[in-house]
Amino acid sequence: MNIKEMRPVIFALVMILASAGALQQNAEQLYQAGLYQEEVAGDLTKAIAIYQDVLKRFPGNRAAAAKAQLHLGFCYEKSGLKQAQEAFQKVVENYPDQSEAVKAAQAKLASLQKAQSAKSDKAFRLRLIWSGAGATFGPVSPNGKYVAFRDSGGDLSIRDIESGLEKRLTHKGSQAAAEMVIVGRWSPDAKKIAYGWYNKDNYLDLRLIGVDGSDPRLLFQDKSYIIFPTGWSPDGKFILAMAQKENTEYQMVLVSATDGTVQVLKTSKVPFGSALDVGFSPDGKYIAFDAPQKENAKESDLFLLSCDGKREIRLAEHPANDKFFGWVPHSDILLFGSDRAVSADIWMIRVADGKPLGEPVLIKRDVGSIQPLGITDQGSFFYGTGSFMVDIYEAAVDLDKGAIAAPPKKIIQKFVGPFYYPCWSPDGKSLAYLADRREPGKSSSFFLTIRSGDTGDERSIPIPITANWSMDWSSDGRSLFAAVEHQDDRQGLFRIDPQTGGLTLLAQSEPDSLIKNFAVSPDGKFVCYTTFPWKKKISSIIRRDLTTGQEKEIYSKPAPPDIGFMAISPDSQFLSFATSDGPPIQHVIRILTFADGKTRDILQGKLEIFTPHVWTQGGKSIFFIKRISDAKTEKGELWQVPSAGGEPTKIGLSMESMRNLRLHPDGKRFVYSSGKVAQEVWAMENFLPDERQKK
Repeated sequence: MNIKEMRPVIFALVMILASAGALQQNAEQLYQAGLYQEEVAGDLTKAIAIYQDVLKRFPGNRAAAAKAQLHLGFCYEKSGLKQAQEAFQKVVENYPDQSEAVKAAQAKLASLQKAQSAKSDKAFRLRLIWSGAGATFGPVSPNGKYVAFRDSGGDLSIRDIESGLEKRLTHKGSQAAAEMVIVGRWSPDAKKIAYGWYNKDNYLDLRLIGVDGSDPRLLFQDKSYIIFPTGWSPDGKFILAMAQKENTEYQMVLVSATDGTVQVLKTSKVPFGSALDVGFSPDGKYIAFDAPQKENAKESDLFLLSCDGKREIRLAEHPANDKFFGWVPHSDILLFGSDRAVSADIWMIRVADGKPLGEPVLIKRDVGSIQPLGITDQGSFFYGTGSFMVDIYEAAVDLDKGAIAAPPKKIIQKFVGPFYYPCWSPDGKSLAYLADRREPGKSSSFFLTIRSGDTGDERSIPIPITANWSMDWSSDGRSLFAAVEHQDDRQGLFRIDPQTGGLTLLAQSEPDSLIKNFAVSPDGKFVCYTTFPWKKKISSIIRRDLTTGQEKEIYSKPAPPDIGFMAISPDSQFLSFATSDGPPIQHVIRILTFADGKTRDILQGKLEIFTPHVWTQGGKSIFFIKRISDAKTEKGELWQVPSAGGEPTKIGLSMESMRNLRLHPDGKRFVYSSGKVAQEVWAMENFLPDERQKK
């Protein structure tokens, strides 16, 4: 190609380059116009419009477009618009080759995220701290770093909240041997824990240990005392504790953290506080607690006691049921739970010089039944809550083959538990069980439910109890027996009228004991129940004649370990019960002959825990539940063993936490309960108004 021929091509190239230069100049000029409106004229609206025009008209000019996108973010930020973060993010994502613009955008994104985080940190929130297998209630350290708790072996342990790592502080616990930590409380500097220790001699020590396991000390020991630490004085010199002396009176005491000397502040015929929640005010001048409004009342009021024990003040007096939750550190604020607004809520009240300042203020509505675990120095309220997902199942069994004939099915379909102690009536036509229905403002309300085996129709009757341990029908089917605690605080073995829900006391537990397990004879003549007065270190079985009411001890053993699940053979000649001997601990099913009182053991060395069990219809074998997993999951498996002794055989059914086994009178099916108690630890943060948090 000669020069003449190349001229048109050269001219075209010149025109193209000239045009590109004009475009470059126009994009930069337009960006500069936007920058003038933003930084000199201060008209952010016009600046935003110009930057958007740059992006629309000159997308190929990446340098100008990146700068326009960046300054869009600046304008949005100055205008308080939420689009700022999105604009900066587009710089990073769309213009990675424009390093200066990307660097500036990244800096702004980091700044915005930090500001949002700071704002979020000041907003009210509930934070789940601990859940799942092994989650346990325990006090939080004042610095908010640890939760102290009793581990599965009975020892005092701490859990790092951030990492989840756990550390055992004591190394002598064994729940099977009943030597274990009962309750612990952190020192104000979070370096020590005072704890109650149930010792091998069956009484409580007050002990002290460093958070690193160092310097373990026995502070107080007296066989005539039951003593529980509830808190520390703000200066760390004294441990506040609740004590009961020789089962005659309750005491609020101060124990020297140095030498263990005890000073009694107050005595009472009823316990102080709910769930051992009693605590010093931040200024160290008063102790707050809740107590019954009057003798035998179920509702409590809040009280203050001066630290010399001379002055007592009723705080936040109200007909509702109020429970002390704790003091907010470095403030004049006291938290408490109350059902004064129908539901179970969290309230606060300000206190100065032992007097309330103004009316209580509602903080959080409808929290349900919670266990307060402490308030950190940062003002976070820790609490525990639990769900009881226990349902009732029925399964068919082939006794000849020793196998499950039909898979288990859940009996109650309309509701989810907790349901307890399913048991068939002697004629097999009715199934009875206890239902725990939690209502607003109440921790629980129990109903006896009778279910028709033919139609599935149910009839529920409220019964006046606060706790339960076992239940079964009488042999004539006219009543039920239950080991429960009555609302009037009587605990023992009761007879329940299935028509009215009325309770009649048959045997009342001793002051330092509980009646938990019993068995009714199939011939209807007697009932056997266990009792374990822990101070006497003896666990006994009492036989009560149902006609005359006469009682006789038919068996006793050194305790702990205690006596567990009980059953009577179909011919009413033998009593079986779960128990343990040791050390070393060995779990067995022990069979007692009523005629001569002699006993024999089966399943030696084959059980990990006390096992629920039931006799088969002919009495030749015993069904029992064997634990096949660790203590955290408690998975159970159904087995069978000859009642005369021998090797057990697996039936072929396993479920989580099987218990309360009962065989139908036809011998072809059985019911049981299965499920879990799920515990969670939560923290409630930033729950106070800003002006109160600054105090």
